[in-house]
Amino acid sequence: MALETLMARGPKSRAFYRVAATRKMTGGGDFSRKISERAQSDLSEVKAELQRRESGSLSLEPRGPNVRFDPDHYTVMENCGTFEVRVVRAGDLNGEVTVQYTTEDGTAEAGSDYVAAQGSLIFRHGETEKTFSVQVIDDDVFEEDEHFYVRLTSPRGACLASPSTATVVILDDDHSGVFSFPQRDFELTESVGTYDLRVVRTAGARGKVRVPYWTEDGTAKNGAQYESAQGSVIFENNETEKPLFVHEKEAQDDLIKILDEFGSRLPAVVIHSFTGSVEQGLKYIEKGFYLGITGYICKDKSDGGIRRLLSERLLPLDKLLVETDSPFMYPNMRASKLPLHVKDSLTERSMNFVNRYCTFQRNEPCALPAIVELIAGFLGQKPEDVALATAFNALKIFGLSQ
Repeated sequence: MALETLMARGPKSRAFYRVAATRKMTGGGDFSRKISERAQSDLSEVKAELQRRESGSLSLEPRGPNVRFDPDHYTVMENCGTFEVRVVRAGDLNGEVTVQYTTEDGTAEAGSDYVAAQGSLIFRHGETEKTFSVQVIDDDVFEEDEHFYVRLTSPRGACLASPSTATVVILDDDHSGVFSFPQRDFELTESVGTYDLRVVRTAGARGKVRVPYWTEDGTAKNGAQYESAQGSVIFENNETEKPLFVHEKEAQDDLIKILDEFGSRLPAVVIHSFTGSVEQGLKYIEKGFYLGITGYICKDKSDGGIRRLLSERLLPLDKLLVETDSPFMYPNMRASKLPLHVKDSLTERSMNFVNRYCTFQRNEPCALPAIVELIAGFLGQKPEDVALATAFNALKIFGLSQ
């Protein structure tokens, strides 16, 4: 907002007018207006966040039976149709509990941006969760991201716990969006290994967009303190964020501490090329993270590592991804301590790929079928089942259509 005011009122050079005219002639548009639109969008988000925090700090956690929203923040696309809002009951579950809910305008208005809703939720004896639907109105007009609220009132048989107000942010889908990092600065320890930055898309989500990125030296120098990187992040139509791909070595406590700061705002988190212990794997699984397993299972000779995580079925299939980590992590099928029943699970077809195209010096993506069969051997399951489950996980995490 300050930038918008400064540009609107301050003196302007001839270069300013030339740039503005050129942008309009080439389809770039009025950047003063775009700054204003972005500022209004940011202001909407700030107001929504302040309202959410205010509602969450008004009441202390009650000791008796209580009801509250879980989660208390929803981000939905304008074209989503309807979405479910969840209310949970805690404490004493005996008897019946009733609570009223109603929507309330923020920057989004009932009748034009969403359909006003109100009603009652009845928790029967022992019931802990109820949901209700709210409808979002779609149109073809570009708008800033807007928000409205849903409030719980008039409980009977219980009291309200925090949060009793939920915030709903509607992302407009009639604009390609604005792309940014979630924060300006990131503090990392040297031992963190590879750290992937999250890129978010706001103020619209229409169309497939390619966003280029590259690194530049600050006080840290390329080749000494970090390795340079450049490439592109691809956002598919209606995709608003990318999964977080994380590689850590002997830095789990630091990594979890960093990620915990973001809480429920995190996208899907993938622990790339996991090589840790059972205890470390279970910590990640408990937090809902996905583990990427590579040909490292051929090298794992510990009693409490990946092999045990798989053979004791401590890693559920819905939290598993299969990786080759090419050109590294060559799957050495001749490893002396690779169990015989696992070696027997390897098919001639997958071994042909490994033997023909892969070497100790360079692994290749074609080793993926062999790694699937290795994992299936340790799990005691069919390779087809592992392939199907992990392929579904990849489609879900990365927003792939097929």
